[in-house]
Amino acid sequence: MTLDSTARSPGPGGRTGDLLSLRARVVPRGVSTANPTVIDSATGSVWTDVDGDDWIDFTGGIGSLNVGAGHPAVVAAITEQAQRLLHTCSHVAWHEPYLRLAERLATMVPIDPPVKVMLCTTGAEAVENAVKIARAATGRPLVVSFSAAFHGRTWMALSLTGKERPYRNGIGPLVAEVRRVPFGEIEPLSELLAAHGEAVGAVIVEPILGEGGFVIPPADFLPRVAELTRAAGAVLIADEVQTGFGRTGRLFACEHTGVRPDLMVLGKSIGGGLPLAAVAGRSELMDAPGPGVLGGTYAGNPVACAASLAVCDLFADGSLLERANALGIHARARLEAAVEAAGVRADVRGLGAMVAVEFFDQAGAPHTAMAAAVQAGCMRRRLLTLRAGMDDNVLRLHCALAIEEELLDRGLDVITDAINEAAPG
Repeated sequence: MTLDSTARSPGPGGRTGDLLSLRARVVPRGVSTANPTVIDSATGSVWTDVDGDDWIDFTGGIGSLNVGAGHPAVVAAITEQAQRLLHTCSHVAWHEPYLRLAERLATMVPIDPPVKVMLCTTGAEAVENAVKIARAATGRPLVVSFSAAFHGRTWMALSLTGKERPYRNGIGPLVAEVRRVPFGEIEPLSELLAAHGEAVGAVIVEPILGEGGFVIPPADFLPRVAELTRAAGAVLIADEVQTGFGRTGRLFACEHTGVRPDLMVLGKSIGGGLPLAAVAGRSELMDAPGPGVLGGTYAGNPVACAASLAVCDLFADGSLLERANALGIHARARLEAAVEAAGVRADVRGLGAMVAVEFFDQAGAPHTAMAAAVQAGCMRRRLLTLRAGMDDNVLRLHCALAIEEELLDRGLDVITDAINEAAPG
């Protein structure tokens, strides 16, 4: 391992430069990347590019690798299953990994039993299916989401997404039967449901905003959303694609408030790095759509299911959840000290290992340029990071929950140096 946190001038050469040139020729500009490098291999939280340079990863594939990249237990499960059965579509014949994973997830999610589970491929696909289930169960067309939400890039998921740039720009019209209200506020939702509640089939909410900037709502927000939704006869959908599987220090973020949703959308880290997602929910709701309405060719692929069962095993003893909380406390303390020492105006926040820094200028306005400069400084020091927020002024951390202490501190040292470098004056 040749980790090097020395800042370097931009402009990749070698194989990286060649492959980025290839990317420019053959991949459309709409497929963007936060860190212009080309990764060849990864283990845990260390990623190696095609030129042999090592990077520290604070992105986890945008929250898809809570157990780290290439965890031995996950790789072993993938290898064993791939040698036995690589794929069969569940619409052709069932396979045991699908059924065992559905059984396992049904016991894990904070939903009133009996619970049923359908598997799919991506978080956006899970959102689409959750809306179909809610509409079939209620016979109502409207779906309510929240400002600054991110639910995916497919059509219904994108219609529910509140972040306009870059996701929704120039590609409308989107699905008409969607209403959005401010996140973290109860009164607008109450007024909407009072006026149109008989037409609302579902309310979908992220317990903590993900792409919206790791925003934690007031403690009574989610319970009140649940109360109002059920009073209106609508279905409460919790989108735990980014907050689930230990990111917030509980297995699911809903558990922090005691809210038990009707349907829950899962994805990202559920598969340990393979494409997998799920909708879990109360049985009477899940059974509302008729045969053939739900599913997909690769939904519940056996190899991905085997990986997920290994991930479930890794969370079983609670140690990863304890580690997530300790990681978050340490990272927030380090980042608070860094912004204070640099004289930078910023909000350091988070729950468990869901940690972010939001940058502001001296007038209190979102400081997108500062966040971009910090991210660029991290990249020059070979630390992979991501931004978020409605103004892209939030640096967010998706560290693997089992990241080594030394590696975590080296990454936080890089962020500290990048903040100092970008600080005005």
